[in-house]
Amino acid sequence: MKNYIRAAAGMMLVAIVFFVSAAYATVGSWLNGKLTASPWHEDGYLYVKVDDVRYTIMDEVQVKLVHMKNGVTVKDPANKSDLHEGDSVAVQHSGNRIYAVEINR
Repeated sequence: MKNYIRAAAGMMLVAIVFFVSAAYATVGSWLNGKLTASPWHEDGYLYVKVDDVRYTIMDEVQVKLVHMKNGVTVKDPANKSDLHEGDSVAVQHSGNRIYAVEINR
């Protein structure tokens, strides 16, 4: 009976760790490039081109302005309106959807 309880507790622990880690997992992968077109609205969506590839900027996108201050990398909150053609960016994407943007200036 004790072995059954231990096995059940172990399986519950594994399940909890799996579900908690899945909830905090990052989406997609990071891509570095240049904005070759400023964001534009079309058909109710916001688009941008990174290295001439069109991506959809998701509503919940997180935008950060990355810069150096006293030799330390600082990431300040920014807005979608801060994205401009020619910016050097890192984007977290899954397929053609962008979930995070870091503007390097």
